[in-house]
Amino acid sequence: MADWTLTNGVWTLTPAAGGGSEYDKTLTIIDLTDGSWTLYDPDGLIDTTYGTNGVTFASDFNTIQFNNLAVGSSNYNWVGSVQRAPRWYKTLTIDGNDVAGEDTLTGVFRIEDDDTVSDFNRRLICGWSEDPTAVAASGTIITAASYNRSEGSAPLHGIFWYQNDSSTQDANGAYVVANIMRKRYADLGGGYYIIYNSSDSVVRATTGGAGSLGFNNAGVTMKLIVGVGPRLNTSIIPGGSLFKVKLSYLASTIVTT
Repeated sequence: MADWTLTNGVWTLTPAAGGGSEYDKTLTIIDLTDGSWTLYDPDGLIDTTYGTNGVTFASDFNTIQFNNLAVGSSNYNWVGSVQRAPRWYKTLTIDGNDVAGEDTLTGVFRIEDDDTVSDFNRRLICGWSEDPTAVAASGTIITAASYNRSEGSAPLHGIFWYQNDSSTQDANGAYVVANIMRKRYADLGGGYYIIYNSSDSVVRATTGGAGSLGFNNAGVTMKLIVGVGPRLNTSIIPGGSLFKVKLSYLASTIVTT
């Protein structure tokens, strides 16, 4: 129940202790260097001599440094059945509770790229996964917000699910806020995403993803995942390339009965 509080002669209705307000919720900034994230990089595309597990963090931005990828491969493009691209992950915990795959889960994810650091044709996903150490889409079971861009071209923002990306290109797009949802046997569907410009005004508002059922694994604990890699199967990554991005999220479980 809510509580009434008297302050300077004014009564205010506030949430009960421990309840928290649902008004003007703040997204949690992702700091890949804070010690809670594990890097999984099966083919060593991340330069781990740089920063912490290949990342430095400043002013809410993660800067990631890559080793050389001289020949493009579908293995490193997240849009595909093989997923050997690097990723960071950790258990998705809400108020001290690990989120189970059976939970009805909803989340908002925000991706903001620093396009002054544009060293290669790049792709990033930020969302959740059933098994972030799998190397096949049938194991990772990812639903996420997405960002991808070719050097010199406008950015694309959108939704990623399973091994698919549904994104919209807009030269004025500075960041995306995407809403996604899942429950065991019922995620992999798109969501709704809003693309903002650098003045925080909406430039696009779009749905993405067709939705799929039945791919999920039993008895899993959900993980947050940040995956990076080349944009296309043919994209290369020069050694020392950087990718600078600000990431944040808000996740909740819902009782539907």
